[in-house]
Amino acid sequence: MLNYYRGCNYATKYAIYGTLFGLCFPVLSIILISNFEQTPTIGDFLAAIPLAHNNRLMYVIDMAPVITGILA
Repeated sequence: MLNYYRGCNYATKYAIYGTLFGLCFPVLSIILISNFEQTPTIGDFLAAIPLAHNNRLMYVIDMAPVITGILA
């Protein structure tokens, strides 16, 4: 993995890091929604994903990896 990064320029590295950082937002938002909706087990975490997309704000949050990857 480190050999791959040695051949990349800084723009590629920052785009990868920005995308990985942006992936934290959708995951954390689904975790928060599943906690607020009182889903009891981790198996219901996967069931919370369609439930979370009833909220229009989730579509904006789901764009975070794309935006941070482009702007990085």
